[in-house]
Amino acid sequence: MSRYVEWLLCTIVVLLLAQSATGAYLIFRLNSLEERISGLPVTGAAVQQNPSPKEAPTQYVDVSPGNGPSRGPMDAQVVIVEFTDFECPFCAKAHETVLSLLNKYKTQVRLVSRDYPLSNLHANAVPAASAARCAGDQGAYWEYYDTLFARASKEQGSALCRDKLIQYASELKLDSRTFENCLESGKHLEEINSDFVAGQQYGVTGTPTFFINGRMVVGAKPLSEFISIVDEELAKRR
Repeated sequence: MSRYVEWLLCTIVVLLLAQSATGAYLIFRLNSLEERISGLPVTGAAVQQNPSPKEAPTQYVDVSPGNGPSRGPMDAQVVIVEFTDFECPFCAKAHETVLSLLNKYKTQVRLVSRDYPLSNLHANAVPAASAARCAGDQGAYWEYYDTLFARASKEQGSALCRDKLIQYASELKLDSRTFENCLESGKHLEEINSDFVAGQQYGVTGTPTFFINGRMVVGAKPLSEFISIVDEELAKRR
């Protein structure tokens, strides 16, 4: 009996020693693994917080004002060349913004208007552009330009039909016969097409597109964005 007890006690001791050795080995392995993990870069949520990609460099294009009508001082430090479509609702929205910009920088900004009628989308865009140029022949381009955008914003589709184009000329006290003859003759169609082709060469794909001292701005951006760009351009010339 005593031998059995001794054998049992020895067996228990051996098992305890084996368990202790295994535990120590596992603890060693865990500590080693923890050290290796601590040396790795942090992953998970932190990796998802990647820094924002760098902003694309500002795109500048050497844009000619062409023969486009302009408003503002000829010696303005900032020249905005716009490519516009009188039937484009976004152009009408941008028109209000640009007017506010010109009012803020009366002696520093000049606006040049060039035509980019999207005739595949806007059936009246080319006739409206022609009408504005015909008004320009009588010294009223900008008055007619402002009228087109103001009416287009309120009346939309019907605002640029032929009868309305003639009506606006009458309201501005233009010579009706001269205006209608100009409109019917297609006198300015070549100039309008020339603007469109030039716009394509400059990378214009939609309206409105502006080039602020050659800096491309696409769409009806908020006034604050225009002001920021104009201020940056003015700062370069101080």
